Amino acid sequence: MLLCTFSIFAQNKVITVSGRVVEAYTKEPAAQATVQLLSLPDSAYAAGIASSNQGWFTLPKVKAGKYVLKVSYIGFRTKLVPVQLSANATDKKMGTIALDPDAVMLKEAVITAEAPQVTVKEDTLEYNSAAYRTPEGAMLEELVKNFREQRLMMTVMSKSMVKK
Repeated sequence: MLLCTFSIFAQNKVITVSGRVVEAYTKEPAAQATVQLLSLPDSAYAAGIASSNQGWFTLPKVKAGKYVLKVSYIGFRTKLVPVQLSANATDKKMGTIALDPDAVMLKEAVITAEAPQVTVKEDTLEYNSAAYRTPEGAMLEELVKNFREQRLMMTVMSKSMVKK
């Protein structure tokens, strides 16, 4: 009877799993990496946490058994580490887990837009100087000339619309 009680007590001991997640090449900490403990053989979720800003993680109150530690981080390959937790050791240190960059990395996105040349606000025309191309080192007269040409085109267009 006493032996049976010790056996049940040993199975209910909780174990703490801890470690650190870093980027493989730079050795920088992987802040907010997802760390999950999945029980075997069905990969059911047992525990999980996000790593700290320094890459540290601690999974408290885990029962003895066979698990897989799944560590994932955006832009890096997911790492699966088999873990055997025994009731004899209440503290399981996983050490440093280094994540390799994913082979498919996205390049930067460049967004370009064109500013309108003229904006009409009530009875006023506002000219946007950034919307007009002038040669580098050009004088102010070049820009004013562009404004005049634009206004002349608008005047001609508005008169032809009125005639119709």
